[in-house]
Amino acid sequence: MLLCEGPDAASPLVTWCKRQTNAENNETSLTPPVALLVYAPEKPSLSAFYPFAEFSPEWQAILYANEQNIPFQFFDLPQQQMLMLQQAISNQTETAQDYNDPNEDWYAQQFGYSDSEHWWDYWIESRPEQVSVFESVAQMMQMIRAGRPHESPPILLRESAMRLVIDEVLKKNPVQKLAVICGAYHVPALQGQRATKADREALKNLPKIKVNATWIPWTYERLAIRSGYGAGIHSPRWYEYIWQHQKDALLVFMAEAASLLRQHGLNASTAQVTEAVALAQTLAQMREKGLAGLDELKAAALAVLCEGQEAVFAVVEQELVVGKRMGTVPVDMPAMPIQKDFYAWVKKFRLKLSPTKEVLELDLRQDAHRQKSAFLHRCLILSINFAFNRYTYNKKGTFHDYWELRWRPEYELCLVEANRWGSTIESAALSRALENAQNATSAEKVSELLGQLLLADLPSAVPYLLEALRNKTADTADVTVLIEAAKPLAAVLRYGSVRKTDQEAVFLILSDLSKKICIGLPNTAKQANEDAATKIAECLEDLQQIVRKLADRASTSLFEEMLLQLALGALVHGIVAGRACRMCLDAALMSEKVLSVQMSLALSARCDALHAANWLDGFLSGSAQLLIYNDKLFELLNSWLVGLSELQFIEAVAILRRSFARYSQAERERIREKSAMNSLRRTKKIGISELDSSKLPLLAELFTKLGYKDF
Repeated sequence: MLLCEGPDAASPLVTWCKRQTNAENNETSLTPPVALLVYAPEKPSLSAFYPFAEFSPEWQAILYANEQNIPFQFFDLPQQQMLMLQQAISNQTETAQDYNDPNEDWYAQQFGYSDSEHWWDYWIESRPEQVSVFESVAQMMQMIRAGRPHESPPILLRESAMRLVIDEVLKKNPVQKLAVICGAYHVPALQGQRATKADREALKNLPKIKVNATWIPWTYERLAIRSGYGAGIHSPRWYEYIWQHQKDALLVFMAEAASLLRQHGLNASTAQVTEAVALAQTLAQMREKGLAGLDELKAAALAVLCEGQEAVFAVVEQELVVGKRMGTVPVDMPAMPIQKDFYAWVKKFRLKLSPTKEVLELDLRQDAHRQKSAFLHRCLILSINFAFNRYTYNKKGTFHDYWELRWRPEYELCLVEANRWGSTIESAALSRALENAQNATSAEKVSELLGQLLLADLPSAVPYLLEALRNKTADTADVTVLIEAAKPLAAVLRYGSVRKTDQEAVFLILSDLSKKICIGLPNTAKQANEDAATKIAECLEDLQQIVRKLADRASTSLFEEMLLQLALGALVHGIVAGRACRMCLDAALMSEKVLSVQMSLALSARCDALHAANWLDGFLSGSAQLLIYNDKLFELLNSWLVGLSELQFIEAVAILRRSFARYSQAERERIREKSAMNSLRRTKKIGISELDSSKLPLLAELFTKLGYKDF
């Protein structure tokens, strides 16, 4: 009989473990790294991961037991109680150190090592012939535990459960051989006399919850996560080399490191591989180690192969010390319905679930690509965020959908949690979206959910969300909130034709929102402070885009009337009025003659300098070409600056600096050159032989003071 520390609920799953042959298909075999996922179906957030690599002692013990027909069983505190205990611990205020296993790094630090991995590498991996080290470790643990007057309650409960399992096994068959695999810290508690009655009393009346267990893929990058029991290591790929190649591990590692560097366009010769191996072995001898370990390997690879460049070695370390391997799980592994549905879609769409970033570009004009896009958006609704949707700015048209895919093992738990909303990805995403809509507190959130539903091709819930959006916006007077609510709907109109979504209902509510915004915006702009005015000015351009998407003459006319009202209004905040004037000019709603008059009024001496500067800030935003090519507007601005007093200039310069900072370096240089030329023409006209900086137009002087090149 073989007992192994681990989740008892997963004992039936060990039959899936077998030694893989080269001829086997990954889809039909359990290939490490993998992990046991134990979770409570009623509350999926209560869960634990137990990861295994090929070189894990537990994994090799399972393989040996299966090959030799030896009964195998995981033993520990039953997971029905363990998960509830973990929840109780997380709700308490005491520190985690009081309730978890002692810090393994503490042991290593007593021997002068920075962490337990370096200690293990020196005493175990580098000295494979010294089997007696295990006895020494057991004695060390006994001494450590003897010096601890109060053990943490969870450890005591776990060890009580372990002792009861051992007693039960021996009671059933006293003559059988029994081997126990467990953490060294538990060895003193599992040896010697056992107080069976006391152990049973300790476990009596502990709360329980129903649990399930399954195998899931894992990655080397995630092996450092310590969940369940302390199975985390930081150099899994290196230990794989040791397990597979033993004494030749160092040579194989250096050869593959050289090959990797050559793939990245770097020089790495066979001679360097030989030199690196020799250096690592020499370092091991100097440190009295039987084999070169992790420290020697890193030092030699960095010095010889990477020529001392840390950035180059980082590539080698990530690929060959940590590794990017991902395990596989058979397709017929018992799982929840939504997990099976998810992997069925992944297989149908030929999506690659990889721990490294994969790029996926979809053409939404193709039915298959639209279905892929809808599936990925449904996963986003369910918080299965293995796919990240990015906008493609350098592509023509609106039919490109650009994704970045990267799979992490913990997304399996997201699938388990998604099961509460439905048994398939489609039904679960629909239920989750409706629940989110019920809990939404703002019109913007409802609008965002509506956009997600349409992107995920879930039209059956659209009427409900449209009604919810109407209710949220019915009593809202804040136009900025209405604009934020309208923006996701505008995106639906933009992409709706290529995604073949029903746009009629969206068009109607978006049209109502735009009219409501146009009617309420002028009054809002009159009462706005500077922060609110800046936000309103930004919203004007968003609203313009929305009206363009509507392509409705009534909405367009109402928007144009609102723009002129803002541009010519006497009490409108300067930032809003200036931005409206510029937009009127761009849309040919205002002639240059009318704009010159309006600009003269805004920048006249009778106006407050701060109001004038705010007007310019709104007007100049994104309009560098106006100053470069329109001489009349340039002179108006320059004349206004000349007429300012020193105090007024100081008030205005900060806002002007903010306005000019939005321009590119090339645009600022063009404006500076134009100002310089105007200055030279003026000096020649009035007959000044030498350039007097005090008589230069203040726009040129402003650019000099703001740190641009002297002229």
